Amino acid sequence: MMPMFPILRLILPFFASLCGLQAQAANPPIQYPWDLLQQRAKVYEEDIRWNLDKAMLPRLTPAERAALGKAHLEVPIRGGLAGHHALRRDKLGVIVMPAESVRFFSDLCTATAWLAARGYSLSTITDYLGMLKYSDPKSLGLLRMPLPLDALSIPEAELSDSGVESRRSACFSTGVVFILAHEIGHLVLGHRGYEGIGSIEAQDNEAAADAFALELFSRMGDLPLGALYYFTYASHLETHRGDYGSNAAWRAHVRDTTHPISPARVEALKAGLKRRASRFAAGRAAALTLADEVGVIADALTDTELHQLIRLQGETVRPYMLAPRRTDFWQVRPPAKRLPSIPFSGYYEGWLGYDAGERIPTQLVMHRDGNRVSGRYSYAGIGGSFTGLVKGQTMSYRWRQPGGSGKSQMSGSADSLRGSFEARDGSRGIFEIRRRL
Repeated sequence: MMPMFPILRLILPFFASLCGLQAQAANPPIQYPWDLLQQRAKVYEEDIRWNLDKAMLPRLTPAERAALGKAHLEVPIRGGLAGHHALRRDKLGVIVMPAESVRFFSDLCTATAWLAARGYSLSTITDYLGMLKYSDPKSLGLLRMPLPLDALSIPEAELSDSGVESRRSACFSTGVVFILAHEIGHLVLGHRGYEGIGSIEAQDNEAAADAFALELFSRMGDLPLGALYYFTYASHLETHRGDYGSNAAWRAHVRDTTHPISPARVEALKAGLKRRASRFAAGRAAALTLADEVGVIADALTDTELHQLIRLQGETVRPYMLAPRRTDFWQVRPPAKRLPSIPFSGYYEGWLGYDAGERIPTQLVMHRDGNRVSGRYSYAGIGGSFTGLVKGQTMSYRWRQPGGSGKSQMSGSADSLRGSFEARDGSRGIFEIRRRL
């Protein structure tokens, strides 16, 4: 994929900052050894500075260069997992990228590249991010949260493989430049930080910096593929409606936040890609495809039921579930001991059928905690997971499996449940299951 990016130097460990972790910046859920970060900080600074000087600054207009002034890059050792920012210091335009942030996103992108190159599911990465967001070491029986490559069982010996390296490079080279362009945008546009300004102005500034970054990419002719990874991972860490008990509390959060990965912000990026589609070297079709993929993220950000699913998944995932797997399929088997004899808890067997009337044997395990339920199911060699909420004798839930997702309901007693399901492609069906254990 590298011929698309002829002007960009490969970043060995790529940087981007995840806005969803900004609240944890002062006390990150994982912590890299100081010696490791100190060793890599100089390499990070050299590679990022090359991109700043050679790829970015030459593409600014004279007026933009004048507004920016002298650009200065700083790579401190610590700074949290989401510590990138830009500020004015006298006449300098300072861009800060902590080595801690660099390493974190480097590891996520490296994991993405290795898993994809080896044909494994990428869902273990988002499961890991959910675990970081919603769990803590004590609840998992750990002394500390595992670092990304350790948690995801990524073998260090295979990271130099050409297939892995090419995938990583395609993400790194555009991802780092998108973040650089975003921060340069803040400086060029005269944004004055977030102290003393309202949340609406702050959010407008974020969208404007995104637009500036996209415009700069269109001048270079390079498609910002790395931005897709950035927003995908950020959307799994971002605070969303499922984290609040009421609409009023959620609206209050939205009013107060300054760095949201909001649907409006992502939709604006999608629209910008479409407007500039003909200006990218990869071609109009590739740009429109990327725009559609960005649009999927925007849609997910508005899906309250999906937010609840993500939260439940993050609360129930355990470290042993993060090992590489070929698909999202986990063969459902009876648990070692009987689960509580209450509705929506236990091991069930039964059948499901689509409109055509065929009955397919299915197996399902549910774990209930209060009114929340999570579980996995399998049928005909296909497997998936679900999370739901119970109200009375009915559970409404969201399910996902390789190639599909949807929403469903089931109701009944502790021993017998019936329900219907509908996939996003419009297919519908019914099922009936009985408790076996």
